[in-house]
Amino acid sequence: MKKIIALAVASAFVAPAVMAEVTVYGRIHTAVTHYDVNNIGANADFKDTRLVDQASRIGFKGTEKLDNGLQLFWQVENRVYIGDGGQADYVSNAGGWNDRDAFVGLRGKFGEVLAGKVYDSSYMAPQDYLPAFAWYNENVHGVNKFINLAQEKRILNMVRYTTPNFSGFQARGIYDFGGKTTTANYQGYQLEAWYKTQMFSVGGSYKRNNDTTKAGNVGYASTYDADGIFTPNNLTDGAKYTGYQVGANVSPIKGLDISAQWAKNISTTAADVDTSVVGFGLAAQYVTGKHNMGLQWGKLKDKEVGGVTTPNSGANAYVAQYAYKMTKQTQLIATASYLKNDSAAKYYNGTLSTTKASGGDPTSLNVAAGAKVTMISAGVRHDF
Repeated sequence: MKKIIALAVASAFVAPAVMAEVTVYGRIHTAVTHYDVNNIGANADFKDTRLVDQASRIGFKGTEKLDNGLQLFWQVENRVYIGDGGQADYVSNAGGWNDRDAFVGLRGKFGEVLAGKVYDSSYMAPQDYLPAFAWYNENVHGVNKFINLAQEKRILNMVRYTTPNFSGFQARGIYDFGGKTTTANYQGYQLEAWYKTQMFSVGGSYKRNNDTTKAGNVGYASTYDADGIFTPNNLTDGAKYTGYQVGANVSPIKGLDISAQWAKNISTTAADVDTSVVGFGLAAQYVTGKHNMGLQWGKLKDKEVGGVTTPNSGANAYVAQYAYKMTKQTQLIATASYLKNDSAAKYYNGTLSTTKASGGDPTSLNVAAGAKVTMISAGVRHDF
């Protein structure tokens, strides 16, 4: 009996040493947000102030050493809501297990490869080579997302390979397995490359989605165009989406980043009719001590349909951001954005599509041509 007890005690000390490392992490971020939509035309103006969760989450991740210098890594991240009156699912606060990044991968001298669900290359640009285009909360979006027509999304069924760092140069490739329906066989692929030094960085990406339908295009619906030009509802079987993005960043002094970006989004019907929108932006971010400040400007040019320009269909967006670090893990964040549509445009910057703009369905949205959209958000974020 004593031998059994001794073995049990020894096992209690040995087991943790051989088990893979698991980390529990997360973010609590909620803010008071004010919406002001100054519509031009028949639609009424809309104003509202509410508490909106800013993508709070809890996650689990881990690593394990393998033979030959290889490392297994994995992550499962889950959405939680800390007060919310603005989400489309605000009644049930739906979300739950495995609704954010979830993947398993392998890394070594060859780089890293992972499979599962993560963001695409458009989202990665501010992290990889355009730091001034980062946005501080999830409700008032930055210019990077605006000029890309919110085409940056999590890919639900993909594999991704990232090269090692070759003296500042890295590249990434993504294959999106997509999904089959009775009428379509959606799939896509992406390429991204960037070069970074201490004072300068430059990069670009190419994205292509084939056989894009409402059923197969999950995760690529634009939330920025009330005309529905880039939503899957407007795409028939066999349609395609193509996206280009290039940009550069310079850091002339410590703490200051200045970024510039150009993007082009093309939606092609099965009959080979293109709808294209070009966007570009400038951004500056300065970090000093506990203070983080950012300014961004973006412009969408007039869209072209079948090679014909639609006059006065562009828009300008302006974003101001400020964050104050109270502690290493807690910060106060304030963000404001102003979007001015041209007389024939119906864009909106941020998650305005989840506001109850006109009664009835809380996801309904009445943004008239020429509308001016102001969003102001202030709250607290805690990372653990």
